[in-house]
Amino acid sequence: MVNESDKLGGWIGRYGGPLTYWLRGRCSNPDDVVQETFRRLMQQKPLPERVGAWLFHVAANLAKEEVRRSRRREHREARVASSESVKAAGFARVEQDEVRELVEALPQQLREVVIARLWGELTWAEIAELLQTPQTSLYRRYEEALAALKEKLEPNQQRGGACPQNHSPVNGSPKTGK
Repeated sequence: MVNESDKLGGWIGRYGGPLTYWLRGRCSNPDDVVQETFRRLMQQKPLPERVGAWLFHVAANLAKEEVRRSRRREHREARVASSESVKAAGFARVEQDEVRELVEALPQQLREVVIARLWGELTWAEIAELLQTPQTSLYRRYEEALAALKEKLEPNQQRGGACPQNHSPVNGSPKTGK
């Protein structure tokens, strides 16, 4: 009797190469798409009657999803790099490359909160769920990141740069002095 791993090995041997070759012009990561396609095949109960046709159909759909995700990611990255996005995030007249470098230099835990909040425009609840972190910890990281950015940007004020505004962790609007 043939077990599932033997069947999978046979299907990978038969369809893996052709799928990868077929996907090369359709997406940027054909190997990842093929791997996910076979993973999904093994989750099918019962297995499809025509495994080859099913594999190509699912691989095509996964490739389309991968292209859409890639485009969305490129769009978000372009927005982050754009001067409009930089100004909207509370920076004025700071070179966008400089801001990107400063944000990228932040420790990952701080960087991911700043990007998700300012450029991703996620709510605190969404960020907490995404990062599996309590909101109070996110507030602290956010404030720490803004303080670090402000400290690094202060020397730039002499040439017309500005610092990030101190945004309220509750709604993103500037804090009022009390």
